[in-house]
Amino acid sequence: MKKVFLIGDGISSTYTVIHNLNTRDLLTIVRENSGEYARVEVAVDYTDANKIDIDMGDIIDSGSYS
Repeated sequence: MKKVFLIGDGISSTYTVIHNLNTRDLLTIVRENSGEYARVEVAVDYTDANKIDIDMGDIIDSGSYS
């Protein structure tokens, strides 16, 4: 199963994503939403079976990544 979430709000560098898949067995990839759609290295914390925290390291613009 694949789920895609837009992240970025121009204020925060860490985002909580609620995926509701009831598992920590996930592959998390973050990409740019423009340009070359490059993969971005981020820190991911698999908080529980239904959510993850993504630390981008810097404040990012609204909807810049998915």
